[in-house]
Amino acid sequence: MQRIIVSYAVWKQIADANPTWARYHSARGDSWHIAVGHRDVQFLSDAMAGTDKADFDATYTDSTLVSSREDAVALLIGLNIKPVPRSSRGAPLTQNDVREGSKIQIMSQNFCDKRTWYSTSVRRTAQTMTDTGDGLVWALAADKYGVDVMHGRIAHERRIRTQYKPVVKVDGVTKVEKDPHTDVGDYVIDYKTMRVTFTSTQAGATVTLDFSEVVNSKWYLRPTAGKRLRLISAELQFSVDARMDDTFIFQPRGDVAKHAALTTYWDGNDPAGPYPAGTMLPLGDPTCYQTIFDLICEANLSYPVIPAFKHDTPTWRDTAVDVRIFSWDYGQQAVVNVSDGAGWDPNDIEISLEHDLEMEGTQAVVTFYALSEDIE
Repeated sequence: MQRIIVSYAVWKQIADANPTWARYHSARGDSWHIAVGHRDVQFLSDAMAGTDKADFDATYTDSTLVSSREDAVALLIGLNIKPVPRSSRGAPLTQNDVREGSKIQIMSQNFCDKRTWYSTSVRRTAQTMTDTGDGLVWALAADKYGVDVMHGRIAHERRIRTQYKPVVKVDGVTKVEKDPHTDVGDYVIDYKTMRVTFTSTQAGATVTLDFSEVVNSKWYLRPTAGKRLRLISAELQFSVDARMDDTFIFQPRGDVAKHAALTTYWDGNDPAGPYPAGTMLPLGDPTCYQTIFDLICEANLSYPVIPAFKHDTPTWRDTAVDVRIFSWDYGQQAVVNVSDGAGWDPNDIEISLEHDLEMEGTQAVVTFYALSEDIE
């Protein structure tokens, strides 16, 4: 446990950035002593008086009064009683209090399918295509993997379809990709090569393609602007035919313009920079899962195998094989927050395959269950 003496101004910044941390104060003559923190670190402010005391009275009236600074420290490290539970806004919680924020589920890409690796893809526009000989099949100068947001490969793909969908033009006129439900349209695409096959010959025409080219396996758990994600649990869904051919990397990261603990939390980087605005640097060492057993050892539980949902004639809407699920319950461990703002929380979590080697099999997807709330 670490105790740090700070000025009231610094104490106030820390308390405001961490409203769920317990706060205690003790009177001593005309001055007060105050403490804020948790079991691992406490920030203490001594001899607070005058305008600082008036500000504390007005702003932190829900603090718990104790007889001495020593009692406050003891309470913070759990020697006498547990710290007063507080909501994300710093108010004391009662047993009937409900969770704040909006429920949200965030699903990763499929690490068994490069066609879903959209996070770091690069948008290519007006790419010239070449007739392979019959006017029906058209190719780029070199085969490329493209992001497929048209065939249900990515969970809730329609939320990102506008940004990542391909655009095929013939003599400047936009054509329509075949709908997987109705089979109506002008062409189909092989997203492993980005070759376009038309339903009728386009011999002699000029064909161009806009698409999102897959670059690597990196995917980001990231709140929207002005929001904080409070992670409740996470699940890793593995199809029974999936094979772990690469190491999973989980890396919390911080924005140099937002993160509050540069000198303490940067790992292997000079916190002084200089870095361009928006540069994301790792916060501490990554978590590396090299084997399936690594995942099993760390998970809180696993679910019974979910049988495949498929018909005698399977469609793209079915699941082709059984699925295994591992679960991490953050409610039973330390709270995990990911925030868009300044403070102590990471600004995102980068998940990737160390060597960008696509896993064999059908499915390997991570789902995060969280609350999304405003940053105050």
